Amino acid sequence: MAALPFCVAAQVPASGAPAAVQQDKPPAELGPLPLSGPATPPAPTEPPPDIALLLPLPSRDFGPAADAVRRGVLAALKAGGEKITVRPFPTDANPEHILAAYAAVVAAGAKVVVGPMTRSAVSALASSALITVPTLALNAPDGDPPLPRLFYWFGLSTEAEARRMASFVLREEQKFCFVAFADTPLARRGAQAFGEAYLAQGGKVMQTFSFNPAESAFPQIRDRLANFESGCVFLSADADQARLVRPYLSNSLTVYSTSLINTPDALPRDNIDLNGIRFVDMPWLLQPDHPAVMIYPRTSAVQHDNLERFYALGIDAYRIASELLRTRQVVRLDLDGVTGRIHMGPNNQILREPMPATFREGVAVPLDDNAPH
Repeated sequence: MAALPFCVAAQVPASGAPAAVQQDKPPAELGPLPLSGPATPPAPTEPPPDIALLLPLPSRDFGPAADAVRRGVLAALKAGGEKITVRPFPTDANPEHILAAYAAVVAAGAKVVVGPMTRSAVSALASSALITVPTLALNAPDGDPPLPRLFYWFGLSTEAEARRMASFVLREEQKFCFVAFADTPLARRGAQAFGEAYLAQGGKVMQTFSFNPAESAFPQIRDRLANFESGCVFLSADADQARLVRPYLSNSLTVYSTSLINTPDALPRDNIDLNGIRFVDMPWLLQPDHPAVMIYPRTSAVQHDNLERFYALGIDAYRIASELLRTRQVVRLDLDGVTGRIHMGPNNQILREPMPATFREGVAVPLDDNAPH
């Protein structure tokens, strides 16, 4: 991982963190998946689907997230009442196997492909010469490569949320900010994305520092912030990590974060320490009674382990895929999605704008002036 490009003025020592802390938690963002068996091509006797889902359903670690996406797609299909055929094709994590499965479903007549879900597979597919039908990948390719004409990507990117928060922080006239991040790859990526976007838009990063949740060096953070009576802190951490460090962040500074900090199945008493932190998350979790959200059914099968976000991703992925099925190539897009406002971005990225929110009495609520459109 490259060093953070902005000035690092303080670094809290971090060593000896347990593996559970050092590793990205699978539901937070999909990275490379372990092998779980050969890819499954479509059976030649079946009619070709309108939309083929290439998902790592057999994976021990990521199969639940993939299945939540599948359930979301099928729920959106049923709610829309459209005569569209959708069929999932389980794959493993090997990019070569996934490329073979992709070629097989396209050869069998699939009109639109949704998937794959892993960065390694998305990168391999984006750099291949296989893209001949509209394809909606569910993760970002590595780097920022030029993408094939019919290749689009959409997903739950921590970096995208961090960049979104940089714009939001500056709209709140926070001209300088500290950046604190847990010593994990995912939190570091979020911190780097925020710092780059914040600096590019005219903000000033005062200091950056990491913290190791397995150690008790938090007083060092408190001492560095004690003399500042205004400004803000961008905190890149999940909910458990944030609860540990929050008491050491000055109450004079506004704290911002991403959806990593919001655990959907947490009880209000678990989030009391997070009160006042501002973050972004999807309308699916923040406003379940909103008309644009209520039309899609809830399911108990995904209401644990953060899988609701992937269920919501499946809903919006289907809506985008059905648009690709209708138009083949999307130039403009404006959807009031359950994951956020959805529109086209540069280089075939389909952007989503999550809602700003905060914790009040341990409950995640939208900020009053940011209801869905």
